[in-house]
Amino acid sequence: MKIVVTGGAGFIGSNFVRMMVSEQSDVEVVTYDALTYAGNLANLTGIILSAHDRGILWNDPALGIDWPITKPVLSDKDRLHPLLADAQV
Repeated sequence: MKIVVTGGAGFIGSNFVRMMVSEQSDVEVVTYDALTYAGNLANLTGIILSAHDRGILWNDPALGIDWPITKPVLSDKDRLHPLLADAQV
């Protein structure tokens, strides 16, 4: 099963990812996170496989490209779990 989790490096998202990985033997989880004040890759320590860790820093000034991600491509995904939200909302 393939799952996309937005906000996966935040408190709720990372715990959801941990739950899915521990309860499902055939799960592949892809997380997207803005990594602002609430998102932290350390929340995913122990469940990220370094062989599959592919980070892309969107809107990186060094790249000089502003790529919009308002409509992500979600083909072949079994579920979408939109946990991405500003905690100050």
